[in-house]
Amino acid sequence: MRSIWHKMVCTLLVLICLTGTTVQALGDKVDFSSYSDDELVQLLDALQQEIVDRGIVRSAELAEGEYLVGVDIPAGTYDIFVDYTKDSWWMDIYIFSDEAKSKILKNFTVFPVGDDGDGTGHFHVRLSEGQLLRCTWPITLTIYHGAQFN
Repeated sequence: MRSIWHKMVCTLLVLICLTGTTVQALGDKVDFSSYSDDELVQLLDALQQEIVDRGIVRSAELAEGEYLVGVDIPAGTYDIFVDYTKDSWWMDIYIFSDEAKSKILKNFTVFPVGDDGDGTGHFHVRLSEGQLLRCTWPITLTIYHGAQFN
């Protein structure tokens, strides 16, 4: 009987110590000064990918340009939002098979306000590592947080 009581008390003390350490670790500010630039970038990439993998809804404003999936943005499923206000005929969003732009996998076009469109666009995409996302106008990229079927 005494050994069971002893084991319970020891287990309780261990749990209290572990919980206290966890709470203290979460409450302390993490010091990244000892990390190299490459290590910080790798840590950021891993953290961003974990956010995508968990489906935590986050958005990023992307400027006009090209973004390599797996390098510039994490692979995942996204909603793309566009609010196109420029005075030209249209803006495009391309998803290429690779950085060399070997093959266009998807192409979305947004027309400005007028006879052709309302200046807005909402597209749902799945981006895989190695693909290239190219936009000819700033976009908002939001991690998709809905039903996904494989």
